[in-house]
Amino acid sequence: MVKERTRELEDQARKLDALSRRDPLTGLYNRRGFLKRFSHETVRQRRHKETMTVILADIDDFKKINDTLGHDAGDYVLETLAQFLGRQVREQDILGRWGGEEFIFLLPETDARGGTVLAERIRRNLAREKFIWKDEPVRPSMTFGLAPLLHGQSLDEAVANADKALYRGKTSGKNRVETLM
Repeated sequence: MVKERTRELEDQARKLDALSRRDPLTGLYNRRGFLKRFSHETVRQRRHKETMTVILADIDDFKKINDTLGHDAGDYVLETLAQFLGRQVREQDILGRWGGEEFIFLLPETDARGGTVLAERIRRNLAREKFIWKDEPVRPSMTFGLAPLLHGQSLDEAVANADKALYRGKTSGKNRVETLM
């Protein structure tokens, strides 16, 4: 009886821990879950001396979607877009919701050139994707900023570089991919 109860409690604790690492709206890793996966990948990266790339992606003019169609439409776009992004990446890639309308990718075994190819493909595929909210077409676009994660570099440094590239993309017209080397 005590062993059964202990097992039940341990199982519940594991489930709660897993839930604490996922964004409830999108099902993607939240920041906490992403950082946990990142720490595992950096150990592997150091051991195999592999290159990784970080991408930050932001939905362009997301506030306009919320303001014109409502926050439920914004949630629909976030949820549907997360599913779309999940279909665009490889199994070993790590995708998370970084915050608000911003997503983060960690691409193991991928240099900046390979990351740029992926981000461009996602951007082009998104332009062809159909989002329908209550019979209204919604056409979100995204801007991508990416930076290689150099050996010995922290995630904070790589994210800061990807964020600079993202900012450059936003100020240069949006719906584009920018790389910071």
